[in-house]
Amino acid sequence: MKNIVLTLICFSLVLTCLTFSAAEITLAAAKDSAKDYHLVQTQMLDSDPAGGTPLTVYVLLFPDDTRPNRPQVFKTFDSKEMEAWLIGLPRGSVVHYDANGFLPPVLPAKLEALKASCQKKGVSFIESPVN
Repeated sequence: MKNIVLTLICFSLVLTCLTFSAAEITLAAAKDSAKDYHLVQTQMLDSDPAGGTPLTVYVLLFPDDTRPNRPQVFKTFDSKEMEAWLIGLPRGSVVHYDANGFLPPVLPAKLEALKASCQKKGVSFIESPVN
C-alpha cells in the first residue's frame, strides 16, 4: 500500500512538472512569434487619379523574418480584409499606424473601431506621431 501511494505521488509530481514545462514552451513560442508591424498611409503615384489626386492606400509591412513578409496593400482603411489581416497577427503583436500628415486623416471613429477589434484578439494598435 505504501509503495502505491509513493508511486502515485511521484507520478503526480512528474505530471505537474511536464504540464508547467509545456505551458512555458507555449508562452515562449507565442512571445517569439509576436512582432512589431507597421500600417503605413501613403499614395499610389501611378494610379489613375480622380480629380488629380493619387489614390491613398494603406500598406501593412511585416518584419523581415515573418511569412508572408511581402507588404499587403489596402485601398480603404476600414476594409474587412485589413481587419482580418490585423486580427490574424500573433497575440501580443504590435501594429504601429504611421499616418501621413500630407494626406487626409482617417476618421477617429474608424481608428477606434479598428483598435477595438485588434485589442479583442490581443493585438496592440498604436498611432505613431504624424510625420
